[in-house]
Amino acid sequence: MQRPFQNTAVGFDYKSVSQLKKARFLFLALKHFPRTSIALAWLGYYALKGRLPFTRSLIRNIFFEHFCGGETIEGCAPVIRKLSLYNVATALDFGVEGKNTAQEHLMMVNEIVETIIHVREEPEVPVIPIKLTAIASFELLEKYSHDKTTLSSEEKAQIQRLRERLDLICTTAMRANKTIYLDAEESWIQPALDDLALEMMVKFNKQRAVLFNTYQLYLKSSFDRLKTHRELCIAQGSFFAAKLVRGAYMEKENLRARKLGYETPVQPAKIMTDMAYNDAMMYCLLHHKDTFFCLATHNTESSWKMVNTIKEDRTPTDHIHFCQLYGMSDPITFALAKEGFFAMKYVPFGKIEDTYPYMIRRAEENSGLTGSTHQELQWVTEELNRRKSGISSSPHKGHIQTSSS
Repeated sequence: MQRPFQNTAVGFDYKSVSQLKKARFLFLALKHFPRTSIALAWLGYYALKGRLPFTRSLIRNIFFEHFCGGETIEGCAPVIRKLSLYNVATALDFGVEGKNTAQEHLMMVNEIVETIIHVREEPEVPVIPIKLTAIASFELLEKYSHDKTTLSSEEKAQIQRLRERLDLICTTAMRANKTIYLDAEESWIQPALDDLALEMMVKFNKQRAVLFNTYQLYLKSSFDRLKTHRELCIAQGSFFAAKLVRGAYMEKENLRARKLGYETPVQPAKIMTDMAYNDAMMYCLLHHKDTFFCLATHNTESSWKMVNTIKEDRTPTDHIHFCQLYGMSDPITFALAKEGFFAMKYVPFGKIEDTYPYMIRRAEENSGLTGSTHQELQWVTEELNRRKSGISSSPHKGHIQTSSS
């Protein structure tokens, strides 16, 4: 049996040789000079803030064009169109971070609502991801999560305003036939996110999944929380909807636990995270009739296990999404789309200065420090070599296969 997701001809058909060479340069730098690359990324951030000459164009060419769709919704249109030609949908994220004032939070609510309205006639953009900390104070969410009975009258009023903001976003999405992915964040504010997500799922997920909550399976508590949340939704006559990720805050979680002297909430080993992830996705698959779920993962083994099980059991896939970040894991996304699965790319947009924190995280995630670069570099190099040699790929080579193939 051939390994799945190895057909680079399928995965990179939408990229030019020039784009592939840029990607190879980026991943080579992140693999061989990870600390230097990340330091340069941070240096670029401060250079941007200082408006140093040529910084913007360098960052656009090295990082931005690889990981982001554009600076505006209109600027993302070529990326969205190109993805749609391959039956790959777009999860369009206004990727601006680090906004802290009440005025900035209101601005973000307006931007999210305007994004939904802007793409309401575009079926190729079915999903809008959001972060709750983009529209509310981190400190407020932290206090609510720790002990909501200690909130002052003004803080309770702020929570109510946050509830109304999220309600407005969900109402707009429901009317536009779009879906909201509520991203997970740090564990010490997750209880607030869970409470609001459950409230919105119960209210809006009556006919379909309007809002998905996100579960980071590197947290020990996530699988049990997922099962409890599903039971609460089903008991109230609503669909449960979950986006499954491995997680994005591991170092921060461990550091905080050590600093404050409590047991880390993170799984003790990667294999435990992998097991929890696979258990969660198989649980969702088992309950696919009343559960919508998205496998937001770059892990080939988990993706392959899900696809293989779906094919063997002939499970309907209308409640199942697959999603990978733009600029990463193309052979997974495009192979899934080619096989008829609901496959998406998570495409951030926003001004380079505002999306730079997102780009730094992608650089850190793909650095040699974590080992994520190896597979990306292998795929890109293989495709460049294939094109250079003029070898044409068999239309079946590397496609997803069932175990009986």
